[in-house]
Amino acid sequence: MSVPEKTIKEMLRDGALLAAASVAADVKAITPLPEPTVTFADARKGTLDSSDVSGVLHNPIYAGFGPFPAITSDEEWIATAIKLMEEEGQVQFLVNMLAMLRETFSEVEGT
Repeated sequence: MSVPEKTIKEMLRDGALLAAASVAADVKAITPLPEPTVTFADARKGTLDSSDVSGVLHNPIYAGFGPFPAITSDEEWIATAIKLMEEEGQVQFLVNMLAMLRETFSEVEGT
């Protein structure tokens, strides 16, 4: 009796898990993480402050993500992301981007 071959999807998943485990073993956890320095731009409040604008710049939904249509190109969003990483550092940028994604999708899901 032969063992069934893995599907391509299973092989990719297994490879991704191995790569992630390898990276995790090599990377020291960044703790504590800094607090987000951006806020979610809620159009319902009618005005935007500098933290709201920064939140927009950190949010990849504007390049087209999930149910959101693109209002900027991938190239423009990535160029902006690189500039923000240079200005505030990679960790702060990622903390801010993660905060914006969580807030965006909590609004979509109504939570």
